[in-house]
Amino acid sequence: MRRLGQIVVVGILLLAGFNVFAEETATKDFDFGRPDFQAVVSMLSMEGHGTHDVSNCSVKKLYYDEIAEMMQKGMTKDEVIDYYVKNLGEQALQAPPQKGFNLTLWITPFVLLLVAAVFIVFILKKWRNRSIPAGETSIAPEESETEQEILSSMIEAERKKYM
Repeated sequence: MRRLGQIVVVGILLLAGFNVFAEETATKDFDFGRPDFQAVVSMLSMEGHGTHDVSNCSVKKLYYDEIAEMMQKGMTKDEVIDYYVKNLGEQALQAPPQKGFNLTLWITPFVLLLVAAVFIVFILKKWRNRSIPAGETSIAPEESETEQEILSSMIEAERKKYM
């Protein structure tokens, strides 16, 4: 009886190992360099492991094998992407689709920067126009006539010294 139990356990382990081996060889025949496969892989974030190296990251390996298996079954690029979006939501993608509310989120920062720049230019022009009243060209205060006469006589005296 004990012998029979050992044989059953060994048989189950062999079948499980064969099943894993069969799945592994099925994806080994798959061309991971296919353009449609690479397009799908580049669009998925893979739970934050999308930028990791395949040789070092077990999560990315699992995603690669799963995507390869789906594509071997005949699923197209769009069907694979839709499968992940349906199951994991839009966070499954590296970048959200650029439509609807997401498009607003893409555009809003640039619009705000443009509005802020226009506002700053408008305020600076307004401040500049306030600091120099109309008709004045210099910032120095006006001199009285007597001060001008004294200054011109001093300049004349200095000029006569050197003539």
